[in-house]
Amino acid sequence: MATRTQAREAVIQLLYAREMGCDSMEKLSEIVLDDFKLKDKHGEFAMSLYHGVLEREKILVQVMASFLKSWDITRLGVVEKCVLMLGIYELLESNLDNAVVINEAIELTRTFNVGDAAKLVNGVLDSISKKSADEIADMIESTSKIKSIDTRLFIEIVSDERTKKVEKSHSKKPYKARDRKDSKNTRDSKKDKLHKKKNSRDSNNTQKIKKGFMKNKKT
Repeated sequence: MATRTQAREAVIQLLYAREMGCDSMEKLSEIVLDDFKLKDKHGEFAMSLYHGVLEREKILVQVMASFLKSWDITRLGVVEKCVLMLGIYELLESNLDNAVVINEAIELTRTFNVGDAAKLVNGVLDSISKKSADEIADMIESTSKIKSIDTRLFIEIVSDERTKKVEKSHSKKPYKARDRKDSKNTRDSKKDKLHKKKNSRDSNNTQKIKKGFMKNKKT
């Protein structure tokens, strides 16, 4: 059965082919998906990642260049570049845990025999994961020395989308909290009833004891 890891491997193959100048990507996409047996949701997942990276390619390259520091992006191998673009895209636009995204990217370097780039990939993605959207935008602008409207717009979109995802993922918490509160109130109500019954029984017993005591006293 296909996995999301295999879907990412398929995406790297497609990105690599595109970087190498393949002029029949649509046909190649069908072949690659078939080779990895990616169907239905896994196939859709792979293609959503692929098209997402292409749509954001310009910004992803800017982010990558900003975090490579002393590295010249032109020195990157094609596979490493594709792995980084996919990793950055998932860090910015998915609600996956950062550690999962980074680990998947590192595994991709090993799968495609560029394991010596694992340290670089890990360092770049880890640094990005610790920055806010605004901080990333500032780094891009300071590195390129250009105030980019496209960059700011992209960062705003990313921030909005990530906020919506976070809000969506937490939307059920208040409901659960109310359930727990209601449950607690129900338990407290039951305890009160039991307490009242106990007090009532204790009161009856006290009355009986008093009556018995008064009766014995009279005799």
